[in-house]
Amino acid sequence: MVSVSAANSFETMEQELSSLKAEIERQADTLFQFREDKNKLFGSVAHGVRTIEEKYGAFQRVEMPYADYAAFMEQQRQALTEMKEKYQKTEDSIQNAYRDLRAYDDIKRDLERTIRNENLRFNRTKETYGMDVDIRRKHREINEKYQRLRTEIQRKREGFEREKEKTVESLNLLSASELSEAIRTETGIPTTASEAGELMGQLAETAQIVRLEKERIEKTIRDMVQIKEKFERQCLQRCASIKAELERFPVYSRIVLDGKQIPTVMLQIPYVKEEMYAQRMSEYIDDIVAGTDAYSTQEDRVAYIRQQLSWKRLFSVIVTDMNSIRLKLYKRERVKEQSRYLKYEEAVGSTGQSQGIYIQFLIGVINYISMVYSGGGDGSDLKKVIFIDNPFGAAKDIYIWQPIFELLRKNHVQLIVPTRGATPAITGKFDINYILGQKMIDKMQQTVVVDYSSNVDVASMEYEKLEFEQEVFDFI
Repeated sequence: MVSVSAANSFETMEQELSSLKAEIERQADTLFQFREDKNKLFGSVAHGVRTIEEKYGAFQRVEMPYADYAAFMEQQRQALTEMKEKYQKTEDSIQNAYRDLRAYDDIKRDLERTIRNENLRFNRTKETYGMDVDIRRKHREINEKYQRLRTEIQRKREGFEREKEKTVESLNLLSASELSEAIRTETGIPTTASEAGELMGQLAETAQIVRLEKERIEKTIRDMVQIKEKFERQCLQRCASIKAELERFPVYSRIVLDGKQIPTVMLQIPYVKEEMYAQRMSEYIDDIVAGTDAYSTQEDRVAYIRQQLSWKRLFSVIVTDMNSIRLKLYKRERVKEQSRYLKYEEAVGSTGQSQGIYIQFLIGVINYISMVYSGGGDGSDLKKVIFIDNPFGAAKDIYIWQPIFELLRKNHVQLIVPTRGATPAITGKFDINYILGQKMIDKMQQTVVVDYSSNVDVASMEYEKLEFEQEVFDFI
């Protein structure tokens, strides 16, 4: 019974011994692991200390204020986290600073390139911006301002060239070719402020000279305008005189016919409105001046001006159409009530009628001239003379000339005619007749009076030498 118990106890003890051995081995492994961890930790700490000493020069042990290691570790973790965040912020700031630095380098190179391109000198100012200034924004503002300045400079250069060309063209139009060439070749765009100031001074001096010359020319032009206006008034006065004389022509050309004074002519002239006279005369004188450019010599210009200033040309200024002027002659018919005025080109009839019309017209013209020079008297009573070359060639019958001779007598007009083959009935109407012939005098054949007859008492006749000057009467 004892042996069985002992055997059981022994077996139990062997089991416990095996358990203890296993526990001892496990504890030994754990101790070894702890030792390994301790060695590693000490090695890491030593390595960390060496690293700190290498980087920062010295290692100072941190004394734990309390023995709670877990709390200390937690505090250090939080401090490490904060340090990492601060480190990251610092790293970001450094990266931003590097980016800003690269941007500033680009700005610097851009500014240096601009300075070189514009031939500017460096270090012209010692002023700097504060640290709080956004350099990139300031550079952007300066660059925009610089670009605007370049655009404005280019615009000013183009404007300078345009104004220069306009000035050159204007001077050429004014025949100032020398000054025009000088400005074209010697006036360039200045590159510096001193050159610009010098050019402005020269241009101001030139402008002053041009201004003085302009004032002198303006005064000359004003004087010329006054002379032109005075000349235009003189031309208009001449036209007014012609108009007045023509208006008097029908009145002063009256003849005595059948015991009554009848105007032999009627003149119809289409005048422009009187308020248009001055404008039309000014335009006409301007056209004359412009027309002189077509002539190369002074003689041709003078001849042209004289031609354009003739009375007929001047008078046409105040007339709408010279071809519309109508001259009508009085045609006397056998039946008095059928007598009427006809256009000059239509005033024809039989030979006797035509002769009567034309002689009526001549008597009217002579009466007009007599009226003009009678000093206000009645020119119809003055003695007048008409010379007609052989008017009896186509009309020799006395009945044709009977009313004409009566017309001459009534209007106190003496008729002198050289004629051939006139009938005694006609020659008998003349108070004095000279018979002409030819005779050799000094070996030259000359026409001389070979006979003479007169119905006037020779004793009552008085001869005077006739002095005259031949004129031409222009009917416009």
